[in-house]
Amino acid sequence: MKILIAHAAWDESRRAHVSKMLERLPNAWVVSSYVREPARVWFRRVLESAEGEPFCMLNDDVDTCDDFEAVVEQLVKVAPDRMMIALHATAPVAPSLMMCGERWLESFWMTGPGMIIRNPQALLDWIDSLPGWVWAGDNEDGVCAHYAWSRREPILHCLPAIVRHRTDIKSTLGYDGHPMRSSDVYEQSPTEWPAPMTPLLVGCPWKPLEALKRTEAAIRSHVDLSPEPRVAFASPSKGGSYTEEYVASLWKTALHVQGGELKWIKLRWALDSVDIIRARARFQDFFLTQTDCTELLWVDDDHAWEPSIIAGLVHECRSGKDLIFAPYPQKHVHWERVRKAVEAGRHPETFTSDYPIHFLKNPENDGNCLTVGSAGMGMCCLSRRAVAALHDEAMLHPVESGEWFTDYPASHRRIANTFGFKVDPKTGHLLSDSHTLCWRWKQLKGKLPFADGRIWLYCGPGAPISHVGKHVFHGYPEGVVGDVVE
Repeated sequence: MKILIAHAAWDESRRAHVSKMLERLPNAWVVSSYVREPARVWFRRVLESAEGEPFCMLNDDVDTCDDFEAVVEQLVKVAPDRMMIALHATAPVAPSLMMCGERWLESFWMTGPGMIIRNPQALLDWIDSLPGWVWAGDNEDGVCAHYAWSRREPILHCLPAIVRHRTDIKSTLGYDGHPMRSSDVYEQSPTEWPAPMTPLLVGCPWKPLEALKRTEAAIRSHVDLSPEPRVAFASPSKGGSYTEEYVASLWKTALHVQGGELKWIKLRWALDSVDIIRARARFQDFFLTQTDCTELLWVDDDHAWEPSIIAGLVHECRSGKDLIFAPYPQKHVHWERVRKAVEAGRHPETFTSDYPIHFLKNPENDGNCLTVGSAGMGMCCLSRRAVAALHDEAMLHPVESGEWFTDYPASHRRIANTFGFKVDPKTGHLLSDSHTLCWRWKQLKGKLPFADGRIWLYCGPGAPISHVGKHVFHGYPEGVVGDVVE
């Protein structure tokens, strides 16, 4: 069986150890990365190097047991039908199982130092079917766990472990202090294994089955658009200060859709320390990775609306308008415009507010919608494919670009900075989170078949919605004005 060593050749401290590994494993092949690369890049290179044949992969920071190649062949022989075998058991229960005479456990959990993969081409084909966001929070071992769950075939772990993770070699991912970085059941000279009969199924401490199920549902939703909408309702809130008008509108909406075709998922962050950029990024990440929803509907906690506009936005979004906004007035009164409204026979507030909308000189019209340059996202609806595209684009950039971030210092999970303020390179204007979203969407034009870069404004029933401050700023269709940008 081919043995492939995944080597971070850009890290000088690992080169000497790889040479020592090759002295013990002269037939092994080294698959090198000469610059720091994410797992989705280097792991693909390893899988392709296997050329469709069963293989054993080792990291470049492990020691192997005596007669390692013969032991690997024996494991494959006694478990010929198993898709993956983990060679570095770190489950907390592993020592107890060995004391009871057990030689195997199984789990939807893989650790990276050593593994046997039976069919690398099948794994590659499955990886190619994934949306890009799957790799954002997982390395190769996590993706293998999702693959095993998709097949409903647990990964087999041999007891004892036959590779030892060298903790004196610094982790390239910052995992040096991880409590399960090294196996407690490694043996230098293991004895022969019996065939696995009914191994104990062990859960993963940080990826329980419910998490695997949520991710699977999210993947399925991304690939197969449901004929029925499932809408994630996202409302960032500073300290949970939802206005009375917001709550009343939400209640009316819930009653409107009760027993209907929409499934609402209410998401909320109400932490005083969470800024709007981080809150929106968390919502986006949660939507992609832990829900099977088809649309992401943003509604700020200080708006009031009629249920008809929710139905309209979702309907238009599902018709192909991947990014669509509802108009609403800003919290400012131009008192000099009151006379204009009264003289025109309108409500006094008709023209008193500005709207966070940049109009186009020559917009496209489509029924209840028209294209705009950008708009405020106090209420807007995004298709799942648009959310995924914006997320995946951010992940292509290096960390110094600021296009993604880790949520807190000890985290290694990357989150797309989709709403982080950008400076418009044409005008020099600092864009808000809303207008940054629009700018990013326009940058995707032509990069994906559906990404046309168009920003839509919904003008149908229920538009515009109201904005609540010390005064309720009601919107009026005749008063929807804004700057013209093109």
